[in-house]
Amino acid sequence: MALTFDDGPGGSTAAILARLTRYKVPATFFNIGVNMAARPSLARVEARDGYALADHTWDHPALVPLSAAGQAAELDRVSAEQCSLTRTVPCVLRPPGGDYDATMLRLAQQRRMGVWLWSVDTQDWMADGSGSSDWVQRIIRLAEAEGAQLRHPVVLMHNQPIGNPATVSALPADHPVLPLTWLQVRRALAIPASCGPGGHAGGTKGSTGWPGRGVAWVSGGEDHARSDEA
Repeated sequence: MALTFDDGPGGSTAAILARLTRYKVPATFFNIGVNMAARPSLARVEARDGYALADHTWDHPALVPLSAAGQAAELDRVSAEQCSLTRTVPCVLRPPGGDYDATMLRLAQQRRMGVWLWSVDTQDWMADGSGSSDWVQRIIRLAEAEGAQLRHPVVLMHNQPIGNPATVSALPADHPVLPLTWLQVRRALAIPASCGPGGHAGGTKGSTGWPGRGVAWVSGGEDHARSDEA
């Protein structure tokens, strides 16, 4: 499986990184620009420790209603902020809510960015900062139930400014997972070696090679795998 975290850096990012590092679990962080600006040290740690950093827009608007210039600004401001903090740029984008249009796909292609959504939704953001055991078990239950049906599940979790303590507790520990390493992801999806940890860009691309809803790969201006739920 591939673990992905949206909306950070946030109140639980340090704890998430500590848990991932302890159990040697790779992950991709879809950061919001304003949150990177507010917590620059955490973005630097993510990059320093070899995690993939990806674009989740500057301030999390709905992209489709925006003009092309507005969408472009949302992407470019994140790239500029990430570059200033980590000397890397994202090579993958996750639009807020998974909603995108032809304009956004064209802008992503122009920037040599892929679009990677998800196939497993843990709904952890609904805990609203709670760390109760009920929420922890609910997150684990959703991840296992949906992920078990897929060969390569892409798991959506969050690290919002408010903090996500239930998400931290639900991460691999007594309930181990078999995460895909970045090398496995890159080989499976034919991603250039220069993209991602160790390369010039910090991010991960999705493709039709990943089954399930919400996985798209932008190539040649075509959207090859948009699902009904994207």
